Amino acid sequence: MANYGYAGKIIKVDLSVHATTQLDTSDYADRFIGGRGVCAKLYWDETTHYTKAYDPDNCIICTTGPIAGFTRFAGCRWQMCGKSPAMEPESFSYANFGGSWGTWLKYAGFDGIAVKGKSEKPSWILINNDSISINDATHLWGKTTVDTETYFLKTLGKEARVMCIGPAGEHLVSFAVVMASDNATGSCGFGAVFGAKNLKAVVIVIDKKKRPIASDPAALKNFAEIVFKLRTENYENYGHVLIDKKKVRACYGCISGCDRQEFPDESGRGYKHFCQASAVYIEHAIKYNGLEEGLSINRVANQLSDQYGLDTAVLMPMFGWLSACYNAGIITEEETGLPLSKIGSLEFVIILFEQITYRKGFGNTLADGTIKAANNVGRGSDRFIGAVIGTRANETRDYDPRYMPVHALIYPFEPRRAIHLLHSTSLVTGRWQNYLDGYKDAFISPEKFYEIAEEYWGSLEAGDFGTMQGKALAAKMIQEYGYMKESLVLCDLSWPIYPVKYKTADSGFCTMEAKILSAITGKYFDKKEYLRTGERIFNLQRAIMIRQGTGGRTGDTIMDFYHTDPLETMFKNPECIAPGKDKAIISKKGNIFDRNDFRLLINEYYSIRGWDIETGIQISDKLKELDMADIGFELGRLGLLK
Repeated sequence: MANYGYAGKIIKVDLSVHATTQLDTSDYADRFIGGRGVCAKLYWDETTHYTKAYDPDNCIICTTGPIAGFTRFAGCRWQMCGKSPAMEPESFSYANFGGSWGTWLKYAGFDGIAVKGKSEKPSWILINNDSISINDATHLWGKTTVDTETYFLKTLGKEARVMCIGPAGEHLVSFAVVMASDNATGSCGFGAVFGAKNLKAVVIVIDKKKRPIASDPAALKNFAEIVFKLRTENYENYGHVLIDKKKVRACYGCISGCDRQEFPDESGRGYKHFCQASAVYIEHAIKYNGLEEGLSINRVANQLSDQYGLDTAVLMPMFGWLSACYNAGIITEEETGLPLSKIGSLEFVIILFEQITYRKGFGNTLADGTIKAANNVGRGSDRFIGAVIGTRANETRDYDPRYMPVHALIYPFEPRRAIHLLHSTSLVTGRWQNYLDGYKDAFISPEKFYEIAEEYWGSLEAGDFGTMQGKALAAKMIQEYGYMKESLVLCDLSWPIYPVKYKTADSGFCTMEAKILSAITGKYFDKKEYLRTGERIFNLQRAIMIRQGTGGRTGDTIMDFYHTDPLETMFKNPECIAPGKDKAIISKKGNIFDRNDFRLLINEYYSIRGWDIETGIQISDKLKELDMADIGFELGRLGLLK
């Protein structure tokens, strides 16, 4: 393929021998586009089914998509993948970053970087235009993410782009994050994988941006204007009600911004305030201190998590679990060395984060995640897991399948909380709720909600949360669209553009996305080919999960409490109000996910996917149909193909 939209090269680094090589992007992008797809194919090629998270042979991979470098499309995000330590058993997983680091990688002349091996001593990688070097980072080991970034900006210039880890990654905290320029974070324990490799940072310095070239720049410019108008004149922002004033800080290449904001610390350094992370400690802090001081302490918790490199999506439910266990008399202050009677205070969060980051005392137990901690503590502490945690990666419980039944077919096939898929239903449902609650400018009426369900999820039944009908097809459509979104790589809060007041020829399912991709790459994508490519990428991840032993009928499950514990509440929706049949409003409060319903739903889903219904294993003919015969050959060699 031509290099339209691509830099054309991928860097491969071996830290064990301090060697670098280059791969041809087209060997991967022809079938798997970029971002999520290329990341997964590199992982498939560079690892085996027995690779462990902290093995030198684990490959940590960062990739951009074909839209990176073309601004005004919210398409400059980038992807990371590798074997993750964040769940038990360890699993292939991924992370999605905003900011500008990924685009700078492309501007430097590369579409991705894959790092294997382990350096003998702390190291950092410098990408300086076309030159790649591996350098001593001993003097940086132990520094926070903020101090590390500050060091590089002072020594290499303010235009340098920095991806690094903090002390939590160095001490192999299983949920340590990777931080990147503009306060971008990548979760699922990849900070610990960096630490296991003695890799402190990857830094990009460029003299002149090597901007990607579009096959049809005139069409692309026109599409940028259309997208901007759709987003600003014909769109309902989902939005949070922000009760604290901050500075808007959009990611590089955004269309018109979102709720991503930042607040300064005492030095003036800005910290991200966005989505779940902005509320990591807020419930406990406000309850303990009151509103004004609680907000201030929550900000400090946010700052500390970024500095140490800790995942707020794991910390947030951990606070809840610790509080429940303490109130039930299961754990004590003397046993843990934590001021548990002061959960919500600044003192508590400072001590807790230090214990976890440096694996001190009870923090050593917590550093492996809340689920493992509950198993180690015992004494019935696991009974509080279901109230706060929603995934095996210890992430916060939201987007509940007891409320949104299609999510029962999202969670089993992902190693982590798949926000890019869960938002497909949750964001539009939130806007539907805004309409019912009389929010100003809300316009996702019941009629419009079902229009979206029919077009984006495949049927009117998909929009009825009181039935299992239509959910298997809806899951398939959501997954294939979502995998393409993360392969281009488009922002999850900007795409798809379905919350529109009035439909246009450019606002339909996959319409604008396929046009933009075609204009950039010169390869024509209609809706069918666009989704078929998404199906191919989804099946590639399925093959990875099958190969590592976590996919198939026995692995395709949701956490058990979804089957046993009644649903109590939902975010901003305490009565669990949901759309029902024929525009009716129903409540899912008290609902559990029936095991037989789940079994029948999985059967239907396997059938729609073209997989073996008994085992959930892929079928040779299906993989050949998707131009994946090479993947099928390897699965067949391992006895994992029907």
